[in-house]
Amino acid sequence: MHKQAILFDLGWTLVVPRSGDWMLTPLFEQTFPGWRKNISPEKMAQAQRRPAAYLAENHRLSTLTQEVAQMTRWYMLLGEALPALGMTPARAAALAEDRTYNVAGNYVLLPGVRELLEELARQGYALGVISDTWPSVELQLPAFGIDHLLDARTFSYALGAFKPDPALYQDALKQLGVPGGDCWFVDDRPCNLVGAEQAGMRGIQSLAEPGARADGRFPAVKAPTELPALLDGRPDTDPWADYQVTLTEKDLPAMMALQAEMAAALPSPRWYFTSKEEEFAQEVQAGRVLGLRVNGELAAFAIACPARDNEKSYAAILGRDEPDSLDFQDIIVSPRYRRRGMHSHFLALYERQARRAGMTALYATVDPENLPSLRSFEKAGWERVALRNAYDGRIRAYYRKGL
Repeated sequence: MHKQAILFDLGWTLVVPRSGDWMLTPLFEQTFPGWRKNISPEKMAQAQRRPAAYLAENHRLSTLTQEVAQMTRWYMLLGEALPALGMTPARAAALAEDRTYNVAGNYVLLPGVRELLEELARQGYALGVISDTWPSVELQLPAFGIDHLLDARTFSYALGAFKPDPALYQDALKQLGVPGGDCWFVDDRPCNLVGAEQAGMRGIQSLAEPGARADGRFPAVKAPTELPALLDGRPDTDPWADYQVTLTEKDLPAMMALQAEMAAALPSPRWYFTSKEEEFAQEVQAGRVLGLRVNGELAAFAIACPARDNEKSYAAILGRDEPDSLDFQDIIVSPRYRRRGMHSHFLALYERQARRAGMTALYATVDPENLPSLRSFEKAGWERVALRNAYDGRIRAYYRKGL
């Protein structure tokens, strides 16, 4: 078995700023107690653009002294953009010193993080961090009591680049000595997760920041302590519930396009028997098609049909007397949304519905060579009950889950 690894961002994933802002620290609030009365959030955000550009252009550094100098310049640039603030060189230097060295006063671990990392390490995961940060992170990790649990540390200041630059992901994987496919990456910013996936990793979005909303392209956790359940395939909450819709005839073109996209991406055309639009239309009219719409795009849909409504139900084909069973006829997920838990979402959803309806079993068919789908069904507790010809003579594996 390959060694599995988990890489974490730090900010808003494992660590949060006590003030709610990485630069406007508690000392900043004490130094300028009335700034919020005179400066709108929009004006403050606009004033930080030039300082942020300065940091991005001068990010290769290695010492705490360099960090203090850089942060001093950041606060001075902020003061230039906001003259009413009353920034002075002495105040800027004091803020920079405090932000660099005052770990306990400025930053705090999210609840349960240390215990989480200890448990993951006991389970055999290799652990590491990829963070856009400064040299003072080397003070923070020991202060939080997690430094000894990390097998890899990749920091932007050392490479002179920010995520999603590929160099950061490659550096972390090299330290861990694992391929991207054996590594999860947890970060709060979707663009960073896209970069991780381009490096072969699997992304998980952190929603720890107040007001954060799931992007929809990645599984998500609201707190680090939810991670073990997600990794075990048993999330405490259904991350796709808010994206679920019942499809109508207006969705038929999108369904056909998604079916074609999915089929074209399969390693073998034998894995899937395509449906005609009129066949999908019948299921839509019967109200049996549920979809997941992400940012206005149909990302997945599934069709399940009660055996009583289908004389060619899977139970009947197998000679089983189970009229109160439910057949999965389709679960189609866009290749761009694979490994996000959508397939598992539909399996769990229809199982709950079937149980509430008093049904006795669920049935599905899968091509025997379609290992990803086989694993998904078997992970959900389904059992193979037959291997026989179906459709146009193709061999299909029939799966059943008793309820």
